[in-house]
Amino acid sequence: MKTYSKRRGVHVTDADLLTLRAKGFPVRDSWKPRPVPTADTAIQANRYGSGMRADLGLYVRSRWEANYGRILNLRLTLGEIDGWKYEPKEFEFPVKRGNRFYKPDFQVFSHALGYHWVELKGYMKPGDASSVKLKRMQKYYPQEQVILIREREYQELERTYAKLIPEWEYA
Repeated sequence: MKTYSKRRGVHVTDADLLTLRAKGFPVRDSWKPRPVPTADTAIQANRYGSGMRADLGLYVRSRWEANYGRILNLRLTLGEIDGWKYEPKEFEFPVKRGNRFYKPDFQVFSHALGYHWVELKGYMKPGDASSVKLKRMQKYYPQEQVILIREREYQELERTYAKLIPEWEYA
């Protein structure tokens, strides 16, 4: 039976490792066990906002995406849309250099409009990876409609929906 000592005062045996793994704790080099994210836990987000959201049943990359998913759920309940998916498709661009792939944040289905894509971007400047991907999307997939939600549009959505959605996350 081996004894591991990654930090002063912490001695973990193989039996301890098995017990930790059985209880759902990932064993890492830092020896600080943390629970594995599950849909049973409310919000397990890191400091940047990415994490599992129980109310959505999804792992999302930001608070904005989590809140937009909640808006879509509300709109689905109200019958304004027919459905939505989170990052369901990745588009490939026929280029040899630079950004070759793009995965929009949401696909929204509507009985009136068919479907469209939604991309949430808080910060984007000309020439960065995000703007290049959106330009390539227009060039190589002109039939696909992508709606870009920037900070101003997101703040407008927040003013409209934050009080209606109890799980709303503020930055």
